[in-house]
Amino acid sequence: MNRGRTKELLLILLILIILSSILLYDALQTRQPHAVQPKEERILVVSTFPGVSDDIRLLTRGCDTIKVVPLAPPGSDPHHYSLRPGDVKLLDNASLVVSTGHAPFEKSIAKYVPQDKLVVIPEIPGIRILRLPTGAVNLHMPIYDPRNYAVFMNYIAGKLETLDPNCSNIINKNKNYIFRNISILEKYTNIMNGTLAVASSPLAEYPASWLGINITVYLSLQPGASAIPPDVISRAEETLKNNGLAIIIVDQEGAPVGQVDKSLEALALKYNAKILKIPAPYLPEPTLDKLETIASQVK
Repeated sequence: MNRGRTKELLLILLILIILSSILLYDALQTRQPHAVQPKEERILVVSTFPGVSDDIRLLTRGCDTIKVVPLAPPGSDPHHYSLRPGDVKLLDNASLVVSTGHAPFEKSIAKYVPQDKLVVIPEIPGIRILRLPTGAVNLHMPIYDPRNYAVFMNYIAGKLETLDPNCSNIINKNKNYIFRNISILEKYTNIMNGTLAVASSPLAEYPASWLGINITVYLSLQPGASAIPPDVISRAEETLKNNGLAIIIVDQEGAPVGQVDKSLEALALKYNAKILKIPAPYLPEPTLDKLETIASQVK
């Protein structure tokens, strides 16, 4: 083989090696296009109750950059819940934490969350806090009054817009929708016009205050109690036999959630008294929907 022919073959071989290298590089890049693409981090918002998480999701609906999670599992009574290691990690990673401020596990949250990231609902400016017959403040879900709920949702919307200005328009649109529904609920303010009632627990006070119901007897001042003193039962019976209203806390099926609620339901049936059912605050579902459920019973 002459020298010219050899050079020609070597040149062809070199070109083939270069082309093969280019094709191999392109194939690898096509096969792993996301290997070098960093994922965008979502803003984490943590609430203590599932229902409060659902409230916040009403505001963030359509905004994929904000993730909302609850600490207490859906359907569990937060009064019996304790923080777990996974919860502490969530709190540490959260940009905003929203607490109802009264369940035992909520008391320890401040140890893990800086003050500027923690919202305690009863401490929001403009929230109206009621007192029990004992004089103690009632921290059992003050947003079960549409007037307090409006203050709460407006405040949280402002916090969310600060966290993610790009979602501001979406949050504002959702807030306006919520406020239109709250304005309908506010028409029920004082509709019961001083109706006397017996309540199973302090969970009933804020809805009763909104509707204009006068609670004369609480069977228990502590949610989850089972024993009812005889003198309390006697006063409850007196109210119920005189056309009083029974206010009980119920689960998603409309059944009483505890022994005291069952006892009050039995008394109401005994005296043919009307019953107002209040969805338990710790159930999943936005507070807005729960308030609408309450209003539907007094139309």
